[in-house]
Amino acid sequence: TSKRDNFQARSKAYIKKFLNYNKGDVKPLLYLAKYQEKVIGGILNLRNDSEEVYLFGSSSFIKDGVSCGYSLQTYAIEKAKRDSVKRYDLFGVDNKHLSKLITFKSSFGGELVNRTPSFDYYYNYFIASSYRVVEDIRFKLRRG
Repeated sequence: TSKRDNFQARSKAYIKKFLNYNKGDVKPLLYLAKYQEKVIGGILNLRNDSEEVYLFGSSSFIKDGVSCGYSLQTYAIEKAKRDSVKRYDLFGVDNKHLSKLITFKSSFGGELVNRTPSFDYYYNYFIASSYRVVEDIRFKLRRG
């Protein structure tokens, strides 16, 4: 996905650390999709006894724009149901941008929940503002 959509992917070290998380009743889950013995996508979720939350995922197109994203989410949702998890949260939809993501996440049915967004507290306004300018430039250069 990062190659296709031109953004920085999470590092292998980050993924390994995430998958080795072992505190309390929360456990990380990795779902993979394969096509002809090759991994073509995956999603990373967190789960406890009552809720599973989708955090992020990645997929490559097999051909003609066909991706495994819907199959991965469908499998994860069905597995959560079989395991008696009460809620599956696709997380991260807002009404302002990323219309493809909104379409994807709302296509599974369920209830669309609007939450109060989080905000950043600037400890050092100058550094935070500088960082924001650099990130805006990087985003525009990578995504156009």
